[in-house]
Amino acid sequence: MRKEAKSEKGGKGRRSSLGMRGRRASSLIDSGASNALPHKEVDTADFYKHIADGLPEPRRMRQLLTWCATRAMGDKPTGAQPEDASARLAARVIQEELLKDFSTNSELSNWFGREDVNPPAVVVKKPNPKNIQNADKIKELEEQIQRLQRERHSLNELLRPPSIPRLKPESKQPPDKSQDQGSLQAESADQPTRPLLSLHPESIDTSLLEPSQQEIYAMLHPDTAKARRKSQSQEPLATTQSGHLPPMPPSVVSARLSRVTSGLAPTLDSFAAGVHDIELYRAMSDAVSTQVLRICAERLEERDARNAMRRLAIEGGEAEGRRVSLRHGRPREDLGVILGALSRVERR
Repeated sequence: MRKEAKSEKGGKGRRSSLGMRGRRASSLIDSGASNALPHKEVDTADFYKHIADGLPEPRRMRQLLTWCATRAMGDKPTGAQPEDASARLAARVIQEELLKDFSTNSELSNWFGREDVNPPAVVVKKPNPKNIQNADKIKELEEQIQRLQRERHSLNELLRPPSIPRLKPESKQPPDKSQDQGSLQAESADQPTRPLLSLHPESIDTSLLEPSQQEIYAMLHPDTAKARRKSQSQEPLATTQSGHLPPMPPSVVSARLSRVTSGLAPTLDSFAAGVHDIELYRAMSDAVSTQVLRICAERLEERDARNAMRRLAIEGGEAEGRRVSLRHGRPREDLGVILGALSRVERR
């Protein structure tokens, strides 16, 4: 019990001495005489122990900040002066003035007297209408690009040359023993009803072809055609002459094709000219019909006006005067010029 009492008494005395020292330091700081900085051996983390606990919280905070700032500034430089000594001294003077203002002005460390600041209102930003329009335009352009790509693929498919089977059979190669039999069975299962077409020239019956087709066949396969002619030479001469024609050289075929193509251009030109004349005739017919309808409408309006004026003249007893005024009506329009132009276009 005695030890506990001594410890309590010693603790109270220690605390009271520290409190007295803290109050003296606070009075020195308030008077501006000195910062009352603790000894250098006192660590910065123990500064709060040397501040009186009975002081208000803002005042204790001001004293603690003053000591920490003074300890952070350090001592004045002595000895050899570096090149930037003047700048360092000027900066230190500014720091000392700021520290002095902070220690003497209690409003700088009194957070109880700060203004109540309302939290900033949450502003919901609306998207820019221009950005929305641009996004819609981008989506539309992407769809258009995809559509154009599909059209391009379909056009390439149309421009691709068709796969025509060859008449000459490919050289038969021995089957590869390492070939997978499963793949062959799968292919045969995928195409069970596909007919097997023979592409050998010997399997083509030339007697079923037209004379022009027989000539082309003879140019493509002269050996097969000669063999067929030899086999058919044993038949009667009439049958041979009626069934086969002499082969034509490629120069004759190219000459015929060039003659056909050279005569095709004037035909196309005349066709285009005829289409142009038809277009002109249609445009002129539309113009004439429009003008005729306009004239008919004007005549009908004049007739209705004349009938109305005649009724008014009969009712008012002024039929003679009205008849004289109606004689001087609008002159009739001549359609001869338009009909003449239309006939000239028709003669073309």
